[in-house]
This record gives sequence, structure tokens and C-alpha cells, in this order.
Amino acid sequence: MSVSAGQAVVGGRGRSRASGLLVAIAAALLLAGCFGPNALLAVLAAATFLAGSMLLWRPGQPPILLYVFLIQWLQASVVVFHATLAGASVDDFSTMQGNETKAIVLTQLALICQAVGLKLGAGAIKPGLMEGARDLAQRTPLRRWFGAYLVFAMVSAAAAFAASRAPGLSQVLGGVGYLRWAFFFMLAFAFFARGSLRNPLFYIAFAAELLAGLGGYFSDFKTAFIVTLLGLVASGTRVSARFIAVSAAISAAALFLMVVWSAVKEDYRDFVSGGQAEQVVTVEYGERMKQLGALVGQLDAESLGQGADTLVRRISYVDYFGVVVDRVPSQLPYQNGAILRDAILRPFTPRLLFPGKSAIDDSLRTRQFTGMHVASAAEGTSIGVGWPAELYIDFGPWLMMPVALALGLAYGFVQRFFLNWRYSAGLLGLAISIEILLAAASIETSITKMIGGLMAGFIAAWLVARFAMPGLLPWLTGRGRQGAERAAQ
Repeated sequence: MSVSAGQAVVGGRGRSRASGLLVAIAAALLLAGCFGPNALLAVLAAATFLAGSMLLWRPGQPPILLYVFLIQWLQASVVVFHATLAGASVDDFSTMQGNETKAIVLTQLALICQAVGLKLGAGAIKPGLMEGARDLAQRTPLRRWFGAYLVFAMVSAAAAFAASRAPGLSQVLGGVGYLRWAFFFMLAFAFFARGSLRNPLFYIAFAAELLAGLGGYFSDFKTAFIVTLLGLVASGTRVSARFIAVSAAISAAALFLMVVWSAVKEDYRDFVSGGQAEQVVTVEYGERMKQLGALVGQLDAESLGQGADTLVRRISYVDYFGVVVDRVPSQLPYQNGAILRDAILRPFTPRLLFPGKSAIDDSLRTRQFTGMHVASAAEGTSIGVGWPAELYIDFGPWLMMPVALALGLAYGFVQRFFLNWRYSAGLLGLAISIEILLAAASIETSITKMIGGLMAGFIAAWLVARFAMPGLLPWLTGRGRQGAERAAQ
């Protein structure tokens, strides 16, 4: 049997196992929800899960598209099973008393359309691309991946400082700063691709990101866990008892920290903001960590239970959409694309050149289309209705679907471009596409921020890959410049 034929057999077996696992999960979802008051919604959620996952999961290929879909599916579906567990319909279970059923149906359909767009936009992965990425990761000493991560961690800090001094460039500088996650991903990928978990360099980087995230105003620590899991899955590590144990340990640690954070975040944020109703940090890092430790030390079983309930309700993000459905178009007309048009034009009117450009205010839009008073950025938070609700406000229940597909096409194209572009083909392109697409894995994100973030991230990654990486690759790979450029291609 030829090598290619052997790979095809192995790939076929992998797909069969993956399909069997997905069908088993969908069946479990049906059992969990089809005998309660939300049976039809549970069937739809299970069908959406199965269809989207089958479209986007291929063993041995980049996991980011599947991740984008699954996180949003969870946000649209968890309330169905949470309400069923409580013995209530989703409409009665909602604290906002909107048309939650219709919002869930429309969101599930939009996610299927987006998944189709992601699949079509990304296209097929070139044969041998992932194998070449793993070979490069294994051949290059881990200390060099760690060094590249350190360089871009410092670049990220410098970009954040520059953005605070030049707000007009904050979006592009933010895109540059966020690239450190691409290099953290490559470090994680190389670490797991080796099959050994002993090298301390990855643990140092992980701990640094975790501690930095814990000390912020938001729960930024989640990103370190997410990128680590994506690196583990993408590395091609064989699915063994050890792989399952490592994955379960990472997931369990992340989930526990999220529950703890949900239980203490209100008191913690009040402390770090100095009592101000703003998203600011007024306390030194050491004091923040000391206060966080004190708050965690006060938790008991009841507090953790409340934290878990708060987390589940926070993950779910269809309540505002349910209220929007009740008000649009009965009280407010469809906007005929005004929100999307503004989102597309904004990146071309940088505040540096257009100082009078209005700020993005998710809460203002939420107040307008729900009729509810929600806290604004000036009060310490920003609350949006989410991109499916914005598409509904713009186009109605049917025309929103092709726009959701178009959004998927745009995000899928990002992966296709960076995986195949001569300056980033292979592991670098994989890392860059994952870093950019992480921002798409959230229903609550406004279209305005999604499109602006996509363009800023794309431009920043293009500049770094085109002009910075040709100088870094020779050192990283241990080859001359020409050899490194050939390896990148």
C-alpha cells in the first residue's frame, strides 16, 4: 500500500470515529432535552450541533473553525437544557420575558448558515500542510519558540502602551498586540507535538499569561486555556488515555476558574476600579492578587453553586435577542442594513483622520432596540444584543441568513489566505488564523466590533508576516534567510 493510500485509510478511520462521536453527543443532547417543555428546541439544538460539527470537524485539520461554531452554539443552546432541568419553558425561564423561543430558532439557523460560510470560505487544506507544520515544530528547539513568544509578548506590551498614547491608532495597535497569541499557540503546538510534557518553558509562558489575565478587570485568563487546547488538538497528538487526561485536566481547570470568577467578579471589580463605575484598574497588581485571593478564600459550596448558575446564565446569550424580536418590527422598523453599513465603513474612517467619529457603544444600541436600561461603558460595562440580533434588526428573519453566511465566508477566507500565502504558509499561517478567528467565537460580539477587529487583525498580521517574519525565521529555524523562506513556502 502506498503512503498516500495509507494516509487515506487512516484519515477515513479518523473521520468515522469523529462522526460516531458527534452522533453520540447529539443523541445525548436529545435525551437530555426531548422529554421536557422545550423538546422541539432541543431537537433543533442537537441537529444544529451535528450539522455544524460534521461540516467543520476533520481529524488532523485546524480546529479553529469548529471552535468558533461550538462556542456560539453553546451560547445559543445552553438555556434550552438549563430551562429543561428547571422544568420550565425557555420563555418562562428568561428573566427578560421576551420571545426567547423565536430568538433561539433564528440564532440556530444563523449559526448553520455561518458554518456553511466558514466551510466554503476556508476551502480544503493542502495535502501535507499540517504534517509540514508538525515537522517544523518538532525540528525547531522549543527554546526558540519560547524566544519568539517572548519577543511578541514585549511587542504586545509596547503596542498597548502606544495605543494609550495614540487612541486614533488603537485598533491597529491592538491587532499587533494580540498577535502574541499566535506565538503562544506555536509554542503550545510545538510543546505538544513533541509528545513529552516535561519541558518547563511552555509552563512558564502559560503561567505568565494566566497570572496576567487573573490580574485584569475582565476574565482574560480564559484565552490561555483556549489557545492551549487548540494547540493540543492541532498538534496531531494521538487520541490516547494520556491525551484525554491532559485535555480533561485543562478543561476542568478552566471551568473551575470560570465558576470561581463568576462568584467573585462583582466584588473584585469594585475593588480594582476603586469603587468607580468604570472599566478601569486603579490598584497595583500585588494588591489586586491579594484581594482576589481573599475573596476566593471566602467561598463556600453555596457560593460556588451560585457562581456556577451565574456562569451558565452568562454563557447563554439569547435573552436580549428575545426582547428585540418583540419590538422589531412591531415598534421599531427594520434598519435596512444601516448597522452593517456602518460596520463596514468604520475601518476606513480611522479616528486619527476623522476625530469626530462616534465611539462604538453597544449599550446604547441595546437600549434603543430593547427599551431596557442597561449599564454603559461609563458605568463599568458594555452590553450588546449580539450579532444575530443585529442582523435581524437590519434585515429581518430571512434576509439575515445570507448575511450570516457571508460573515462565515469572510472568516473562512482568513484561514485560507494565511495558510496558503507564501509569507505565512504552514505553521505561522495556522497560528495567525487562529489568533484572528478567536474574536469571532462569541454571539454577543457586535457586528461593528467583529468586522473592525477582523480588518485590524488581518492588516496587523499581514504586516508582521510580510516584513517582520522574514528576519525572524532564519533564527527560529536555524537556517539561512533563503532556506527559511523556502521552508515558509
